[in-house]
Amino acid sequence: MKKSTLLLILIMGMTSAIATAVTPIADVNLVRESADCKDVCSQYRQFSWAIAKAEGFFIKGSIPNRDHNPGDIKAIHGYTFPGQIGIDRHGHVIFKNDNKGWAALQNQVRKMCVNQGRYSPQMSIQQIGRHYAKNWKQWSSNVARNMKCDPRVTLAELFDIPPVIPYQQNPHALEGII
Repeated sequence: MKKSTLLLILIMGMTSAIATAVTPIADVNLVRESADCKDVCSQYRQFSWAIAKAEGFFIKGSIPNRDHNPGDIKAIHGYTFPGQIGIDRHGHVIFKNDNKGWAALQNQVRKMCVNQGRYSPQMSIQQIGRHYAKNWKQWSSNVARNMKCDPRVTLAELFDIPPVIPYQQNPHALEGII
């Protein structure tokens, strides 16, 4: 094999290895989530169910039950949730049906687990409760009991979410290699 061909293969291999080594964690998590979607999605459903139970969704005639809103999600000014058909007098979103309400809650849980919005995987159920519910101590206790865990457990611990490593691309990383 010619030296120039060997050098080209070596350089291409190094660039590929470097590109692989600097893959952002977010991309890895997306792949992991896709591969383990059945497990991840069922965990989101389980946590969503625990929230719905704590919110009283399964009690006929309760506000979450009447509004088809298992998460008792409050309306956000200027934003309409998919399937939202109104807002009740307490400021809770009214969904077209239970499926739309469940989808909104599961999406909110997904956002909690990927660090979007006011929640993060590093937050405990108690910390989430402080933002999520007026009676946060009772809410946290109920959600944790429904999940069969301690209210101080974090979402990262609960869902086996790896720590996020900050990633900043270095524009000079390949200098001197090529």
